[in-house]
Amino acid sequence: VGIVYCTLLGDFFSAEFWQDNNNVLVHFLTPLLYTAYVLIYRKNSLPEVKSAGWALLPPVLYACFVLTRHYVFVERLHTVPRWFPYFFMDLDKLGFGGFAMWVAAMAAVIYLAGVLILFFTNHIRRS
Repeated sequence: VGIVYCTLLGDFFSAEFWQDNNNVLVHFLTPLLYTAYVLIYRKNSLPEVKSAGWALLPPVLYACFVLTRHYVFVERLHTVPRWFPYFFMDLDKLGFGGFAMWVAAMAAVIYLAGVLILFFTNHIRRS
């Protein structure tokens, strides 16, 4: 999350990036704190490969939230304004097919990142 946001989605070197507390907390500090937690407190238990799959749960739930928000509260009930958190979730521009392709691509990247993190974490611990 942190690497993708800081390199592709957010402007890491801009003042606006650091002034938005939500972005800094969610996209920058949380991944760093989790990494520190795993390296410091999980010394005796190595994560398993199936743990990489659990990394998919938050983004899949978030995609479901975006779909529900759009189709129920924007399209049907007209109770919230049109708004999409990221360009790759803009249902108005991409349609459902484009949205689904982006979500699948992001899920693949997140899963691969989870597997790589597990590999490096286990390699560091064994050394």
